[in-house]
Amino acid sequence: MLLYFRLNVSKIHTSRLLKLDNFMTGTSSNGTRKGLSMKTHIKLFTPGPGDVDEDILAEMGSPVLRHYGPSWMPIYNDTQDLLHKIFKTRNDIFIVPGPASALLDMGIGSVVPVGGKIIVGSNGFFGDRLVDMANAHGLVVIPFTAPMGEPLNPEILRGLLEQHQDAVAVAVVHHETSTTVLNPLKTLAGLVHDAGKIMIVDAVSSLAGVDVQTDNWHLDICVSSANKCLEALPGVSFISVSKEAWKVVDSHPGVTSGWYLNLRLWRKFAQEWGSWHPSPVTLPSNLILAARAAMQKIVDRGLDAHFNRYVQASRIMRAG
Repeated sequence: MLLYFRLNVSKIHTSRLLKLDNFMTGTSSNGTRKGLSMKTHIKLFTPGPGDVDEDILAEMGSPVLRHYGPSWMPIYNDTQDLLHKIFKTRNDIFIVPGPASALLDMGIGSVVPVGGKIIVGSNGFFGDRLVDMANAHGLVVIPFTAPMGEPLNPEILRGLLEQHQDAVAVAVVHHETSTTVLNPLKTLAGLVHDAGKIMIVDAVSSLAGVDVQTDNWHLDICVSSANKCLEALPGVSFISVSKEAWKVVDSHPGVTSGWYLNLRLWRKFAQEWGSWHPSPVTLPSNLILAARAAMQKIVDRGLDAHFNRYVQASRIMRAG
């Protein structure tokens, strides 16, 4: 289990958060400013953003680099190598400014055409968000649900795949932050692969916290962000895309997923400009420097050892 725990948004909890925010911003209880005290490192025990080590924060104070050209590309390529190790994949990976929700929006909108059918797993807040995304793209949503606090049932998915053979994809959350439930991703993805469908995964709260084997488990679209178990800062996220997913993306050129959140656009720049300008927009170079430093620490420590830190932290928190 991961460290994340269910937040009880009560009057007491809200009061404590307000006191913490006031302390961090130097604001008194009556709303007046006493002077900023943001230099104090407040240890975060929240689902996100996670706490960030001082040496990672220091990368934000580095000189700003151009997001292209010979000085940038070694950094970019090194970051890509680290991502491939942590995602455990040989698939394409794109580094995109923005929250992971934007990249999930990109994955769903690029893979499934308007009017297409998608099976969406939901057993918590972020599963419900996947449903909202699919609806926003004008898709036919087939609900795949479980009671809050319980994992998604593979046998129910098996039945839905048999019943809806025209579905293009299945989308699920691996670790549902709102309830701490870890869904049986390997089993679910195996069923989706056997059915010849595209597996879209929200691995925002699980990647680098537990084992995620993108290639071995046939995760066609896998999304995560820097500010959870990768232990870096919010503002940049990552999406991996399999060859099978690309075949589906290219099979329906009429997909209207916009300009920015369109996988074809990011592939075009990677293929045509990749040797010196691999992205269609300005990348947050210092955020990527910080993410690279955080991932290097994880790889140096060893993935299994990093996972175990979360297991131990979870046990400590649950034991009180």
